[in-house]
Amino acid sequence: MSPLWRDEVGLYVAPRRIVLSRMKRGIRPANVAERNCPVEGGETNHWEPALEVLDDCLEDTTWHHAAGRLIVANHWARYAMVPWSDALSDPQERIQHARYCLSKTYGDVVTQWNVTLNDAPPGVPQVACAIPTELLDSIQRVTDPHGLRVRSVQPQLIASFNSWRSGLPKGGGWFVTLEEGSLAAAHFTATGWDRVRAVRIGSDWEVELKRLQTFGRLAIENAEEGRVYVDAPQWLRQKAGGGEAAFEWLEKEGGDEANPRFALLQRLYA
Repeated sequence: MSPLWRDEVGLYVAPRRIVLSRMKRGIRPANVAERNCPVEGGETNHWEPALEVLDDCLEDTTWHHAAGRLIVANHWARYAMVPWSDALSDPQERIQHARYCLSKTYGDVVTQWNVTLNDAPPGVPQVACAIPTELLDSIQRVTDPHGLRVRSVQPQLIASFNSWRSGLPKGGGWFVTLEEGSLAAAHFTATGWDRVRAVRIGSDWEVELKRLQTFGRLAIENAEEGRVYVDAPQWLRQKAGGGEAAFEWLEKEGGDEANPRFALLQRLYA
């Protein structure tokens, strides 16, 4: 088999859920396996329970000997907008500048985190993302013994936005991705993102849904903000009902997705 057609396994790692999806590559790529594993007692402050579940899942040879594409839940990612600076030309200088921008919001903890920047044209602000280095190293220690080599790492907000991008308007708007315990949002324009927010949310989904609805109405009232497009679990869309005009629930063409995280992993290969 050509190395370019090696099977790929998508991994979604979150405090309370592990999702795996295997894609058989070739002229006609096909999804050949899926698994959705809840993490009992999982919590944001500790990733060990989630990685124990991942390790158990990987005992199944279905997930062995493939290239891995990892999506880290927003619970374990931090975001910041980084203004463009003509004075910075070296990539490492830009990373240090990004780390400084992140530290203004999150403190010195990001000095121990892996920081990346998205590609952007000169003069355009960039999006910085920080993920704990210890978490990434721990995931690698779990996956490597099974011949699952993680080649790509993305935070959930960016992976989800990219997977939906072709269906979003070319102008401006808000993109929101919701998961149990977290909400992350990016305001996008024709040239890229100009604002990003990520917050932990409570267990009372009725309250959080009302906040989201209020946010959507405020955005619509400001023509420069654009509409709000929401990527969320199906059950939360059903809670909202069909009459809410403040935002649009993103759905796979042809109907609701039973598990949007499977769909997210699959859309990466579209």
